Amino acid sequence: MKVGEYIYANTNAEFLNELLGTSYKAWMKSSMTLPDGKLIWMIELGDFVTKSGWINRLVSSNQLREKHITKDFSYYSHDTYRGALEAGKPWGPETRVVFEKVSFKSSKKYIFRGVFRINKEKSTVEENIWDLIMDEYAI
Repeated sequence: MKVGEYIYANTNAEFLNELLGTSYKAWMKSSMTLPDGKLIWMIELGDFVTKSGWINRLVSSNQLREKHITKDFSYYSHDTYRGALEAGKPWGPETRVVFEKVSFKSSKKYIFRGVFRINKEKSTVEENIWDLIMDEYAI
């Protein structure tokens, strides 16, 4: 896929089935690890807070900012995830295949934004900075 290409789907499962040729009936997570170790990341971007306490913004076409705005980690049941957040590290793979999820009344549009890698020098405890490393990705 190239940056800007998209897939219409009603759910994350339908999107993954279309993208990967799988046959999931449901997929409630916003991510999935690929065999090559990268993470498909299906997120909404904008100026709103997700239910898990994050604001995800595409700062430019080359950079994504993931900011954790609450110190309440009770939402997270996974100790590794909570520990990573407290240590200021991303949970999961450091390279992510990012799809912006845009909701419409009857479906969603999953727009490919590129492959991003964590910028460890610019990231802090509250904020992860992701830099674009590839604008095309063969899935």
